[in-house]
Amino acid sequence: WYQRRVHHAAISVKPMLLIIYEEYYLPLGKNLQPALEGFLNGLLPGLEEGSEYYDRVNALLENICQCVTPEVFYSSLWECVLTFPEVRFAALSFFLFHCRRDICMDDQLFLLGNNLENMVSAICCGLEDSNILVQRSSLDILIACFSFEKCVLTFSDMSRICAKAVLVLLRREMSLNRRLYSWLLGSDTSATIGPSVAEVDINNPHVKYLEKHSKYVLISALQQLMDNSVAFSATAPATEGLLKSTILKPYRIMITLLDKPEIGSRIIDDILMKVICCLYKQCHSIVDSNVNESDKTKELNIMKRIKYSKVASDCVKQANLLFSSFEASYLWDYLCGVFRGSCSREIDAESCVEVCKHIDFLLDVISVEIYKQTQTEYLPNLLQSINQTLAANIQTIPLKDLAESLKICGKILSRIEPATGELKESCPDINRAGGVTVVESCVQTFHVFLGKFLTLRVLPSPNVIGPFFKKLILPCNKIQRNAIFSKQRLNISERLVSYYYHASELASISIEQTERHELSECFKLSTSLLLELSCFPTFVSSPPPEFYAGEDSEISYDIDLPEWLESLLVCSCFVSDFFIQTLAISTLLDLIALTRQIISDGANSACHASKMGSVSVVIAPSLLPKHLFFLTGHTTLYQDIASILWNYLSANTPSFHQKTVELFHQLQQESPRTCDDVIGIALVHSDTRIAIEAQRKFSLIWHISRNYSTTYSLLDRPLFIMIDCLSCSNCQKSNIAMQWLIHAIKRGDLSRILEPILLTLLHPSTARLSYNHWNSATIRDTDNATISVYSKTDKVVANSGSSSASQSNALSLKELHFREVDGGSDTEVSLSGSSDADDTPAQPPVGDSRLLSDTEMQMTMDSDYYEKAKQEIGLTIFSQQHLDILKKVYNEESLQAALSVLEGVFLHVVDDVSNEVSNENVLNDDDDSAFEKSITTSFSPIPEPMKFRETLRQLSIDNTDPHCLYYVDTYDTERILHAFSLIENILNAAPVPFINSTSSTNILSTNQLQELLSRHKSSIMFNRFYGAVTQEVLSEFRNVMYLEVLISICLYFIQSTYQNPEDVNNVMVQVAAARLLEKTTRSIIDLIVDGGFSLFIYDILQRCRVSNVILLCLASSVKKPLQSDLLQVQLLNLTFTLVKLEDRLYLQHESKFSDSDWEKLKLSGMSSSLKHNTEDRLSNQSLFLATILAALRTDSISYLHNQWINSVLSSLPYLDYALKDITVALSNQLCRNIEIFSGYYDKATLGVDDVSLAPPDSVLILLEALMSLCQYCLVECARLNPVATQNAPISKEGGGFSVLRLFGGDSQKAIPDPGGMIISQHPLLDARKGLLNILPRIVSALLVLWISVHSACVGVSINPMWILGSAKDIRQRILDIVSTVAIHHPTSLLAAVALVWGDRGQYKSAWALSPPNEEQRHLVDVMESVKALPPDTLLQTVRQVIKQPPVSRRKSNMIPIEVNMLQFTLSYLELMTPNQLKSSWDNISALLRDGHLTQGPVGHFILFGILNDYVQRTITDKRDRKEEDSKDKKDSKDVQDVATKLVEALTNAASMGLEQPTWMSKQMVVKRGYQTPLSSRMTSRDVDKYRRGFEVTRAVEALVTMAESVASLFDVVWGGDEKDKFVLPMITNILYIAQPYLRTHTLENVPSLQASSALVSSLSGYQYTRKAWRKDIFDIFMDRGFFQVDYTTLVNWHYVIDHLFTHDKTSLKELTRQVAAAQSGVSIFTNKDQEMDQRGQLMKRFAFTVFSSEPDQYIRSLPEILERITECLKTSNSPVVHREVFLFFRVLLLRITSNQLDSLWPVMTTELLQVFLRMERDLSNPSSVSKWPISAIDEQQMSLYLSACKLLDLLVCLNSVPQFHLYKWAFIGEDIKLKSLRNQFVPFVVRVGKLLISRGVKVSRLGRRPGYPLLLNYSVSSAAQLLPLFVTLCPSLVDSPTQVCPTLCPLEVRRSLCPNLDVSFDNLEASAYIERSVYCDFLEPISH
Repeated sequence: WYQRRVHHAAISVKPMLLIIYEEYYLPLGKNLQPALEGFLNGLLPGLEEGSEYYDRVNALLENICQCVTPEVFYSSLWECVLTFPEVRFAALSFFLFHCRRDICMDDQLFLLGNNLENMVSAICCGLEDSNILVQRSSLDILIACFSFEKCVLTFSDMSRICAKAVLVLLRREMSLNRRLYSWLLGSDTSATIGPSVAEVDINNPHVKYLEKHSKYVLISALQQLMDNSVAFSATAPATEGLLKSTILKPYRIMITLLDKPEIGSRIIDDILMKVICCLYKQCHSIVDSNVNESDKTKELNIMKRIKYSKVASDCVKQANLLFSSFEASYLWDYLCGVFRGSCSREIDAESCVEVCKHIDFLLDVISVEIYKQTQTEYLPNLLQSINQTLAANIQTIPLKDLAESLKICGKILSRIEPATGELKESCPDINRAGGVTVVESCVQTFHVFLGKFLTLRVLPSPNVIGPFFKKLILPCNKIQRNAIFSKQRLNISERLVSYYYHASELASISIEQTERHELSECFKLSTSLLLELSCFPTFVSSPPPEFYAGEDSEISYDIDLPEWLESLLVCSCFVSDFFIQTLAISTLLDLIALTRQIISDGANSACHASKMGSVSVVIAPSLLPKHLFFLTGHTTLYQDIASILWNYLSANTPSFHQKTVELFHQLQQESPRTCDDVIGIALVHSDTRIAIEAQRKFSLIWHISRNYSTTYSLLDRPLFIMIDCLSCSNCQKSNIAMQWLIHAIKRGDLSRILEPILLTLLHPSTARLSYNHWNSATIRDTDNATISVYSKTDKVVANSGSSSASQSNALSLKELHFREVDGGSDTEVSLSGSSDADDTPAQPPVGDSRLLSDTEMQMTMDSDYYEKAKQEIGLTIFSQQHLDILKKVYNEESLQAALSVLEGVFLHVVDDVSNEVSNENVLNDDDDSAFEKSITTSFSPIPEPMKFRETLRQLSIDNTDPHCLYYVDTYDTERILHAFSLIENILNAAPVPFINSTSSTNILSTNQLQELLSRHKSSIMFNRFYGAVTQEVLSEFRNVMYLEVLISICLYFIQSTYQNPEDVNNVMVQVAAARLLEKTTRSIIDLIVDGGFSLFIYDILQRCRVSNVILLCLASSVKKPLQSDLLQVQLLNLTFTLVKLEDRLYLQHESKFSDSDWEKLKLSGMSSSLKHNTEDRLSNQSLFLATILAALRTDSISYLHNQWINSVLSSLPYLDYALKDITVALSNQLCRNIEIFSGYYDKATLGVDDVSLAPPDSVLILLEALMSLCQYCLVECARLNPVATQNAPISKEGGGFSVLRLFGGDSQKAIPDPGGMIISQHPLLDARKGLLNILPRIVSALLVLWISVHSACVGVSINPMWILGSAKDIRQRILDIVSTVAIHHPTSLLAAVALVWGDRGQYKSAWALSPPNEEQRHLVDVMESVKALPPDTLLQTVRQVIKQPPVSRRKSNMIPIEVNMLQFTLSYLELMTPNQLKSSWDNISALLRDGHLTQGPVGHFILFGILNDYVQRTITDKRDRKEEDSKDKKDSKDVQDVATKLVEALTNAASMGLEQPTWMSKQMVVKRGYQTPLSSRMTSRDVDKYRRGFEVTRAVEALVTMAESVASLFDVVWGGDEKDKFVLPMITNILYIAQPYLRTHTLENVPSLQASSALVSSLSGYQYTRKAWRKDIFDIFMDRGFFQVDYTTLVNWHYVIDHLFTHDKTSLKELTRQVAAAQSGVSIFTNKDQEMDQRGQLMKRFAFTVFSSEPDQYIRSLPEILERITECLKTSNSPVVHREVFLFFRVLLLRITSNQLDSLWPVMTTELLQVFLRMERDLSNPSSVSKWPISAIDEQQMSLYLSACKLLDLLVCLNSVPQFHLYKWAFIGEDIKLKSLRNQFVPFVVRVGKLLISRGVKVSRLGRRPGYPLLLNYSVSSAAQLLPLFVTLCPSLVDSPTQVCPTLCPLEVRRSLCPNLDVSFDNLEASAYIERSVYCDFLEPISH
């Protein structure tokens, strides 16, 4: 209870409380000890310095200390500090006050209390307290009592306190930092510790103090903080607060300590590795404990996982901040020392593995890009130091540590960037002098390490290197004598001896098996690092010249190789361990390849850099060029390696085969000749056993090499030897070769086999030009010696001539080489074609002719060849002077691009080179070997200039064969023939596997083949053969199968020719290609066993254009028919013979087709393009059909049309799946020709004579051909697809022509035997469907011909066109065709007629019952003339068409075919007589019934028209004759039933436009939608709107149809006694449906308003219908929006109202009663305006009732009418009512005779005068002056003024009203001047007009016609608009006529209000004009 009493006590209470403590607590003495802690906690807060009670509290505490003993007191004091944060500052202040600094702490141990642990914890809590005063006091206590020099605490306690003390650095408080530094450095807080400098004097006493006393405590404290951070990062959740409080503390503290040089610089060496370890552990702990990390992220390396963790990323950032505070080189130098210590096994040093792990981690997390020197200097130094350390400790370091060290060396190397420096030759001494870069020093250091590693750890002894290395070096005398392995070659026997001799002499060096795995791993890592160092780039400004020494340079025989290279050579050739030996071989070959590449690429770049004066990036290889040339020219390295690898392929070492073959490929790239020699010599060995073993090894290499893709082929020459063995006489050899071939083909090695052969066939010398692409290029003959070919973009395609530039290119082009493979030989073919005498080879033994040749062929035909050619050309053409000029135009970046462009221009300017080639390409051919002759023939890639010029000129002149390909140069025919023989051998040996493989293997993996195919295609397309090949062009050949390539190449040679097509050599090649293609085709035919494969083969053959050549020839003959008519006939026969052969070819796969496959084939169709369609067969080619159609379209060969047509007709049974396309296209073309000839008849009618354009009877021939097609495709329909038809006789004229006469003996196949099907029905059925689909086209053409002949017969006795066919014969043929189709396909015929009917219609925008046009009537005439289709049959067929209408591709806005069919039927029935109609009633009745059930609304409309036509023409006629029998009664009953159903259908259709607004509402409303008929002229927007609301359109059409004839139909069909029973319910239903349309007054509903009002108008004319509509119509008439209609609707209502009120007196009384009731004064309206509006509306309807009557019809009711008007005027003063009264006055003037209106004039004139007086008063009011323009008067008042003016205007117009003359003076007066009006009465018109003029209204006048009213405005907005009327009525208003501008009344005002007010007044009489104007005034604007 006493705790904190002093602190919380009031000022007056504190003295009393202290008195209580002093008097009552203090005497307790030691008894106070149990409560001492609480007592101090309550008393210490009162110990406030400066307070008045401080001394009393301090004294009280001192007394308590004496009472309870100091040890107990201070123990409680420390407990309070530890437990209660509120009293810490007071307690620590009390402690500091009573601690004596002049006495040693050993003499004041009571201050520590009894519990030392609590005291240490209390100090730590004080150091961690958030109160800075507490922390400051804690540090003061440490300085005063716990100095490091005389500390009474243990090391662990001091380390613990120091760990808490350094945390104060995070607060960045100077006072705290000063106290901490004073404590650590042993200085006084008042003393200044020297300035913070980078380097601290070691003699500084503070530094000495730190080193001696506090350094290791501080290091231990920092280590504790890092350990706690690592532990926390692994367990605590990674939140932001915890991150800042714990994990990042060590790095921030270290950064702060580094700012204090006296401390940071002395401890960093001891703590840095611990910091790195802490960072490593933290990052791993954080990322491993991240629960949100995905599985995919866990698979990443540590650095990528750190990026996904924010906590770990912050740790790395903080660590980088710490590392960045060091000097740039410190960290890497420090790591060098750490690694050196770990390798030398120093005490407390970490293991080498751990150090490597930490270095690897630092390389990932440290940003090495911050300092440029890091990557260019410090990291290389680190790498060099590691290499030096490894080299120094190579004998003692464990292999595991060595492996990790090598890995980290590779990691360091990947972070190094090249630096600028000078390259020096490698030397064993490592130094930095002489300009050697750091990286180069690293390389030299690593070479030293590698040499020691190979010597001391891999090889058993250093002494074995020398003796074994000498075995590789050739003796000097042997080099001089035989020039072994130089440019000259050895003969076969010498090579065999040398190869096998060296292989037997190779000794073995054994490797110890202990730690073999670790040794192999180290060896692998060291070789990998060697290769990486060799590939490292370096910036140099002047590369040493010896670096690019050529192969011909002088190489000293006694050259000293580096130790590492000698050791590596010994390992490659003599070590018995397979892994180490093969790895050494692979490394050595990689070094050799790298050096070769650097030599070839580096010289040019170095030369360019030296000329430009810039720094180049070069690679300094470990294997120097001089070393490479020594190994190549003075050692047997390649031969030994090849022998070793060949021996490893023995059957005893199967596990070595994979790696061995891989090394074979590497060796082949460096020395292709060596590998070919080793394999080839064994294959052609005279010993059969050795040759067979070699064949097996070759097979092994072949199969293992399957997955290797190299630029250079390893087995090309041995491959040709193996293929030749297929035809070898030795059965064992041929058997092995065949087994190899079959196995290779089955395993997918076809591309490897065929590629070298096909490359020979695609040699550039066989480049061709095609005339097809000649038009895309032009020839510019600038002079007599030069021809240049340019494309459309002025790009040079080819150039030939004898310019100086071409002469300068001669030498450079001679160096170009082509890869030519022939018979297994590699031949170097130079453009020069020259050979040296020294190169003459020794005579090879028998059987080796395909291995060796006179000149070695280097396989250099790769993708780099063309680039090399351009570079060599560029180096020769562009001299330094040229380059200087180009530099002025281009900058350095674009100079190379400019050079490449210019070099492309000069690439083909090589005439002199070609001439030289042609003169030098003949070599000595005395040798008997044909193969030697073939390979020594030179190949020229550039066309000979004269031949090329002749080719271009000939192509520009002679274009008779555009499908032919023309060679531009002479090629080696023997080489091509040999290549064809190789493929023929393969095909003969394994035809089935070969065809299967070639048809399933593409050339995707063969880049060279793709490139050559692309270049040949480019050449054919008249582009440069040697131009750049784009990826787009290459992509065309990536998925091409080898079979297609083979067939294409054969076709290339078959199709290609010289200018002299009889060239013997070329004919031989064509024969060989044709023979190979024949065998290939024969093999394909034998393999066609299933539908899938046959479809594939069919597709391949068509893509290869096997038949395209014939088609092109045929097309060429059609194009130029006058030159070769006989050729055209022969080609025609050949083409259709080929069609028959092709039909036999595909009989196998035809039966395999399923229905789905057939549907796919059908849907493919023919392409509309004339290009060759590679997916179709010959008969289905677009060009095939296009040729036929072109021939039939060509008028110049019209005399051959009959033969063309007969040929096509005779081949119909063989067209198979193309039957449909050809039949349809041919029919279309025949129809087109028929239509063309139809035009001739029209021209003859006009007097134009075109008889000479066609042979006699051309039209009849076309009609007979069309008849034949119809008979072939349609005659058998009854058996194939039975259709219920009636037999009809064919006329005699048409019965004599039969299709059987055209087919001859083959007709039995075309026309199936009745006993069974002979042909496949798929094509015939499809052709039948196709022909039926174009039947509308046929009918249309026949209709055009029918109309033309009919027109030609009218008024012409002799027509000059009758020679084409007489009118009688033509009509009969037309009827025969139509009759044939009608007999077998009447349904399709009538469907076609319906489509033609719709297409020929002109009223597509009208309703369904529109009248036909002239062409439609002719169509009806044609069908009426077909005797095979009598009316009953036609009607039955119509029923079938309507039931199942055919699918037609028509526009969506076209009329449906059923509608067209019914329209045609209606027109057809209109031509029938009443008797015929009556006799056909049964069919008509069935049609009406079926149509009622199946048709939609439009069909019902036409059916209703058919019924109405029948009723009006038969029943009316019978009633007139009063004849009726029992059958007629039955027919009448049927008519009534059908009429009832159709009326119900129309009623239902009318209801389609209605809907219920809500589901509970019974009232119907009109749907929103398009209410006009569908039209072909509609826009897409209108069509969409129509589709969304087509029900409304159908409803409107139903209303229109019923309005036209339903009333008369009711009256005729039903008698008088039947009307009430049957008719009235239907009328009631109709009116029920029509009411919503009548009540809906919107602009969108105007069509339905017109139709429904017309329907009511037609029904209201019959007396018996009145009871059905009287009440509803009266209600509608009284509706508020009755007058919101258009003019047409109002006219219809005119008749309805007339019938309503004329024949029903009660309706007039009801109307009069309502008008009287409205004027009685008793109103139910609360609003006066509503009451006045109601009175006005009643008065308006009363006026319209009178207006709808006949003249003087309401004379008897006139008194009552006047009474109603008078009462209305008396009881209401509203402008609305008065406006309608004025309208009523106008109606009475028009409907009542003037002499009957005497009683009306007083009232009318009085009201009119009142209106003008009011108008004058309003205009004279001064308050209205400021409201100009005069629009302040409200709208109702203005409407009243307008109505009064219209009445005045009508009175002026009506001359038959004499009473008005008595009052005219008051309104208009006489035509006098205004000045005479001063003393006379001024008429009201003059008054108002004067007032308006005074307001500044513009004066105008209306155009006036006598008897016509002037005002047609529906409304006016101001009185100013009435001024033109006043001026017109009283011209005296205007002083001068010149001020008047005559104008017309603007009708746009009416249009702008609403479209329904826009009424035309054109061409009307005066009376009709007045009537229509009154109609318009009744109209009200319709709401939208």
